[in-house]
Amino acid sequence: MPKKLEKSDSWNSRSWQAQDFVKDLIIADPADRYLADQAVEHSWLTYNKGSNEVLSTEMIKSMARFVGATTLMRRCLLIIAARVGSPKMEKMGRVFRGIDSRHTGRISREDLAEAVSASAGASCWEPEMDIDDFFDAADQDDRGVITFLEFAATCLWGSDDTTNTIAERVFKALDDNHDGLVELKDIRQLFRDHELIEVRNLPTDRGFGINEWRVAVGGNDDHIIVKPKEQQKGSYLAQFIRSLICSEDNPGSSDNYEVVCR
Repeated sequence: MPKKLEKSDSWNSRSWQAQDFVKDLIIADPADRYLADQAVEHSWLTYNKGSNEVLSTEMIKSMARFVGATTLMRRCLLIIAARVGSPKMEKMGRVFRGIDSRHTGRISREDLAEAVSASAGASCWEPEMDIDDFFDAADQDDRGVITFLEFAATCLWGSDDTTNTIAERVFKALDDNHDGLVELKDIRQLFRDHELIEVRNLPTDRGFGINEWRVAVGGNDDHIIVKPKEQQKGSYLAQFIRSLICSEDNPGSSDNYEVVCR
């Protein structure tokens, strides 16, 4: 394999550090090949990796909202992180790598406690939430560690977000064919049993739309605009007679929305 690489112009244009790194990864014998923890310490990676970031105040506030959310909403945020992501995923990755100091791809409870203490925004944490409460909420699969997607899910609740806006975002993530409808049988595997109980009012025999979904996850359908009732159709004479009949029982009851008759 190294001889084949040497014939490539692209390979020869790479630095000797990059070439050395790749050669160590493609050794056929596993006993001589780099382990993952050895690979991440290679000089080429350590020289080129970006600087890690600490938890920002914005992230900590999102985490506090995450802890206060229902388990269903937490799962919705996890689905958004996995299927849609966020423009801030790269920044979240740098923060995650900084917390995951042992390069395991997981965050332990101890890792998190150290990161919060080191964060410039740590003073914002204590009044809003407890580290143990957050860890237990973020560890959605109960494995005793937090994966990157689980961590990202806790950072997605923006300052302007509500249950409605998050419900809309996850609905778009679930609506694979973008037809405005989702069927429960197609998404059942993404949720745990106790989360499905929370959406038990959703129809099982047909697809449901975003308004039904929004209500099912704890929001409301206030995005539906209820228009004023149209004036009753008919001749001007019929409308005039109707208004006289109504006004005898309830004077002044006619308004711009409907004629009130009792």
